[in-house]
Amino acid sequence: MSNILSPNLNQTLRGTAHGSYGPAIAISVPEKGGKFIRKVPYLDHCDGLCKQHNTNLLKLLSVFQQKINEDMLLRLRRSKPFHTNLGTVINEWNSGDGNVEELTPEMLFECPNDCYDLNRVSDITTQLKEHDKELQFIDENIEKEEQNLYDKIQGLKGKYHQCGENVKENLLEVEQRVGDYSLKYPNIILDLSTRGKPFYLEEAQTDDSEQPHIASVMNRRMDNEIPDNITEVFRNLYLISMLIGKLMEQQKHILMKADKDIANKIGKLSKWCEDTSPSDLSSNIFNMIMKSLQGSQTDESDESDESDESDESDDEEHTTMDSVIEQMKKTTQHAENNPDTTEIIIKEGTSPQDDIMADGPIYHMKMGADKDESIDDTSFF
Repeated sequence: MSNILSPNLNQTLRGTAHGSYGPAIAISVPEKGGKFIRKVPYLDHCDGLCKQHNTNLLKLLSVFQQKINEDMLLRLRRSKPFHTNLGTVINEWNSGDGNVEELTPEMLFECPNDCYDLNRVSDITTQLKEHDKELQFIDENIEKEEQNLYDKIQGLKGKYHQCGENVKENLLEVEQRVGDYSLKYPNIILDLSTRGKPFYLEEAQTDDSEQPHIASVMNRRMDNEIPDNITEVFRNLYLISMLIGKLMEQQKHILMKADKDIANKIGKLSKWCEDTSPSDLSSNIFNMIMKSLQGSQTDESDESDESDESDESDDEEHTTMDSVIEQMKKTTQHAENNPDTTEIIIKEGTSPQDDIMADGPIYHMKMGADKDESIDDTSFF
């Protein structure tokens, strides 16, 4: 809350425990001029306190619940009339039923000492959004990422799987802890919220004419032990427990939705991995390489039959070989006309013994299939 006149955290805590503030009671906040009173809903005021102290509503309400229960247990130890009258109400609910467990007033105010950390759910949702952004990036840049697409999909699938395990772990804990914040005997608490302060003091008040001062002190002490708004205290205990249960159910639904979303994403990524296997990627890359290696030669006779195309291909192969041999001859002639050159000499049609008489280094180039011994090698000397 931005208004400096609104109750601070400690004031709100004490006021809730004593029945001055509560979920069903709007908080009166004087305006800065002091001339007007503004009514602020209790939960809106709590949201402002959460922002001021960097906490969340679940933790704040849990502290309020613990404070109410601790004060009730202390009140039971200090005030015998309060303890006796709570036992009377409990017996009204259990009378005539031998199967009902024996209850004590202290059992009405049991609650956990800690609360579930809502930041864990926030961290999960933030992590899930980051994975969704990565999935969207892959989808938008699939053409650019084609070569390592399979690895990226597998990596993202692993991230979703790890996030899903975290979701399941937190979902299980939330389901287990929902009951921790619930009142074990809500009907008795509601019944007590209808019993005002006189219910606890009528039979406890003493009137001793011989020691009037002692009787007055004892009566005043019993009166101070029980808040004037004791009915609001019990109602706050019931309503705060209900609000905590509501928050836990909201976290449960968030986690269940995230679990379902992750399962769908993993299924989609698994399908993509099946459709885009590493072998398919290798084939695609090979096809891309072959296309890039194709020259500018075009098929000039699309309408000719298959035999003509085969003959034309053979002619082109012979022409290519002839060009290679012709080039080798020119190289040989150049070397013979320039005996002092250091270039490689390639001679055609000479015997191996002539290699000894050569002025420059002789290299033999063998063309043919090495593995097939039946094919004669063609050498140029």
